[in-house]
Amino acid sequence: RSGLTLKVKGSAAKPFALEGLDAVCTVADIKVLCLAYTSVPVEHQRMLYKGKVVQDAQTLEELKIPSGGTLFLVKGASAASEAAREAERRRQQLEQEEEEFALGQQGPVCFECGVNPGRLQTNGLCSICWREQVVKENKEMKRKREEAKRREEEACRAAEEQRQHEEMVLLRQQQDTSRCYQCNKKIGLTGFQCQCGYFFCATHRHAEEHDCTFDHRSRGRDILAQQAGTAR
Repeated sequence: RSGLTLKVKGSAAKPFALEGLDAVCTVADIKVLCLAYTSVPVEHQRMLYKGKVVQDAQTLEELKIPSGGTLFLVKGASAASEAAREAERRRQQLEQEEEEFALGQQGPVCFECGVNPGRLQTNGLCSICWREQVVKENKEMKRKREEAKRREEEACRAAEEQRQHEEMVLLRQQQDTSRCYQCNKKIGLTGFQCQCGYFFCATHRHAEEHDCTFDHRSRGRDILAQQAGTAR
């Protein structure tokens, strides 16, 4: 495309128009043409299209600016000025980091012993007091872990004792072994005693026919393991 017309507005110059532009014109070319209407040097010119800064190497075709479109021209800092400001900012940052490092190395006197210099990295303690504190904290953590383990073992023992006690109570509940513990049917001497300790009739003698408390599955695994060991 050729013969394009662009309107230019902004704080860097009064509104004007550029005519007869080609679509392959770059933003840098347009800045040079703007010198006829503004006193702002090319290196200080900043151009915007639809609120976004456009780069010198971009063409009108790349930016998709139609004929009659509007560019905004403002005055900005030169690349050299921006580089100088960035260098100054980095220099100040480096000085601040060096100062903080020096403060960390030469902190106030250790508040624990009051003799050696403290460090910010060790919360105001000197290296000696810091090591002693770490050792003390590690001992305390170890003591707490051992205490927690001891309490857990005591709780397990108490639970096991309670379970055994409840089983003994249940065993003592069947006073009359001449009757089925499940249905109370009189069985006399023909009853069947289960591994759980209770006597049952022929109907309820199997574990699945009554609320058996014996772990038959574990018992079966133990027997199989013993038989396998004997076979080897």
